Amino acid sequence: MSEETIPTHVKTVVGARGTHSRAVPNPDNPGNPFAAGTAFKHLDGDRVFAEWWSRLPAPFDGDYRLTEVMRDGGPGEYLQVGGRRGRMTFEMRRLVDGRFRQYVIGRKADFDRAVFEYAPEEEVPIQSNVQEVYPHEVWTSASVTPVFRLWFEEGEIPGGLTIREL
Repeated sequence: MSEETIPTHVKTVVGARGTHSRAVPNPDNPGNPFAAGTAFKHLDGDRVFAEWWSRLPAPFDGDYRLTEVMRDGGPGEYLQVGGRRGRMTFEMRRLVDGRFRQYVIGRKADFDRAVFEYAPEEEVPIQSNVQEVYPHEVWTSASVTPVFRLWFEEGEIPGGLTIREL
């Protein structure tokens, strides 16, 4: 294994056939997986309906499939998209005051404070479920990829986004 392919993150794909994790970068996918185009083109909302990304929780042990990570309950903190490539939610899970909290992320440029005067009405189908969010919280593969690119490189999501606890 060369130094360019030492994994730093975990990619977990969730679909009708189960949950599969892989260390990234890896020899098949070196570098930043969000460097070009849209990263979530494969999400169709049914067959493949979600993807989680987290930092590698322990030093890399040589198993790119990360069976131990999933056996231990998966990552603690992560970013997640769910739905299909043209209509998805973007969430993060963070440890706050000793407990995990889930947040939905939105685009501040599309945000109108008056939106909170009513319940979320935008529907995002995720397999057999529907998640209701506000209009500024609906993403596409193309709009969310740059956010993941920055997070992969710098470890933080960019400023200028809204964060609402679920």
